[in-house]
Parts: sequence; structure tokens; C-alpha cells
Amino acid sequence: MSKTNLAEASAEPAMSESERLKAVRDLIFGENMAEYQKEFSLLREQIAEHQIIAQEKLASESAALSEKLDALEYSFDQSLKKFKQEVVQHVDRLEGVSAEIVENRQEVGRALAQIAEVLQK
Repeated sequence: MSKTNLAEASAEPAMSESERLKAVRDLIFGENMAEYQKEFSLLREQIAEHQIIAQEKLASESAALSEKLDALEYSFDQSLKKFKQEVVQHVDRLEGVSAEIVENRQEVGRALAQIAEVLQK
């Protein structure tokens, strides 16, 4: 056999094998094959539509969540500023009390010094 005849001989079994598979498919599925194709096509369309809806819903929920996080961050910042102001006020008040204690201590020290002088005389 020549190379050309070999190529033709090897192509024939491939075609006949393909034709046999097609014949088996037609036997198994028969006329319903076109209906199956139609149903699969509809299912693909529905999946694509649901995917678009899901993506839109995800984008919407993501935007809503982002807004809520921004509001939470703002609220946290405001609470933190208020707390800082309260701490500063308490520190200032304690510094004032501390200054009073120092003054009172000095007055007590002077009073004790005077008592000691009186007792020594």
C-alpha cells in the first residue's frame, strides 16, 4: 500500500467510528436530542441570568456594607474624641486637686512650724 492509500484507509475508520458514535447517540436519545439541546440551552440562559442577578445583588450588598462600615468608623471616631476630651478634663481636675493638696500641705507645714515655735518658748 502506498502512503496515500494508507492515509485514506486510516481516515475511513475514523469517519466510520464517528458515524457509529452518532448512530448510537441517535439510538439512545433519538428524537429527544434536539429537545435536550433546547433544555440545556434554556438552563444555560437561566444560569447566566441568575449569575447577573447575583452579581448585582452582591454589588448592592457590598455598597450597603461599605456605607455601614463608614458610619461605624465615624461613630467610633466621635466616641473616641469624646472619651479623649473627658480624660483630659479628668486629668485637669486631678491636677487642680493635686495643686490644692500641695498648698494644703504647705499650710499644714507652716502651721506645724508655728506650733513648734510656740512649744519651744
